[in-house]
Amino acid sequence: MWTEDDFEVMGWHDATVHAIALDWDRAEAANGGQGASLMLDIDYIVSWIHTDGPYRFEVAPATIVFEDVWYLTGDLDATAGGPLQLLDLHRDTSDDPAAWDFDGVGFALEFRARSFRQHFRSQPIANGERQTLSSARRGGPSFATPIAFAPSGA
Repeated sequence: MWTEDDFEVMGWHDATVHAIALDWDRAEAANGGQGASLMLDIDYIVSWIHTDGPYRFEVAPATIVFEDVWYLTGDLDATAGGPLQLLDLHRDTSDDPAAWDFDGVGFALEFRARSFRQHFRSQPIANGERQTLSSARRGGPSFATPIAFAPSGA
């Protein structure tokens, strides 16, 4: 599991987004209802392996959970077809350390959140030249938050 303390060594470029949810029940249990938990089910690219040919990827299904979310706004444009893809996650540490925004292909989200945790749901999977895991390889959509391990290099 990684947190905002690991933010500087993490990167979300080309991570596939399979599902997005707001969970008010989780927020109620975690912090007395002070905002929703924003959850994203993603394929996190753990390793970009450069070879003489195309890049090869190690990918792990992961759940990102932002706690105590407020001031959530965004855009969604799924007209191009295909999965949503992250370009980057930004944090505005100069003016407001609670300010976050996701830039993506087909969507954008801006919000405030107290903290985040990224939970890996399996060890990284060698996925050849593909950055996205098939539903069968990743175990389908999920917002599970196991804490058993972190990928090497964490």
